[in-house]
Amino acid sequence: MGIGRLGMIRQILFRAAREIATNPALREVAIELARKARPHAARAVHAVRDAAREIDPRRDPKEFLRRVRAKLGQG
Repeated sequence: MGIGRLGMIRQILFRAAREIATNPALREVAIELARKARPHAARAVHAVRDAAREIDPRRDPKEFLRRVRAKLGQG
C-alpha cells in the first residue's frame, strides 16, 4: 500500500520548502512572490467571506462560486 495522493503532495511540499530554506536565491524569489501575492489573497478571502454571508455554499455551490467570481471581477 502506497502513501496516497495527500502523502505525495505533502512530500513534494516538504521538499520544496526545504529547497527554498537552503537556497538563498530561491528564498529571495519566494519572499518576493509572497509579498506580491498577499494583497490578492486577502482580496480573495474577503470575496469568499462576503459571498458566504449572502448564500450558503453547501446548499448552492454554483451560485456561491458565481458570486465569488463576480466579487473578484472574474464573472
